[in-house]
Amino acid sequence: MLTQALLSSKCTTVNSYFSLLYGSGLRVSEAVYLDYCDISRTNMTVHVRKSKSRIDRYTILSQKSLDILTEYWFAYNKPMEALFIQKNKPHNRITQSAVQQYLRNTCKKAGISKHISPHTLRHYVECF
Repeated sequence: MLTQALLSSKCTTVNSYFSLLYGSGLRVSEAVYLDYCDISRTNMTVHVRKSKSRIDRYTILSQKSLDILTEYWFAYNKPMEALFIQKNKPHNRITQSAVQQYLRNTCKKAGISKHISPHTLRHYVECF
């Protein structure tokens, strides 16, 4: 149910962002700083460069997340640097507060009354 609710948005940015948080166990701060080159399509991994512990690491990338990211990539004119950019300011990265707001709105539309934060998604890592 949570997966369907998260991916029910018509916005490809929101869907791709939540699929990475939920499917790869990323922190919001890590996902904000992802670049296109951090996604390895051949190895099905995400290279996390700016982690909390300041140590680079790799995490999994599910096929479904890759498909959603590919759709997002084409919809936003193939961004080659910052992966998640602001819609109205294409040279700025998406902010953590914007992600929190997207999640609140998505849960509200899906009828989920339980408080779910982006960090909550990190603890529900699964390859969906």
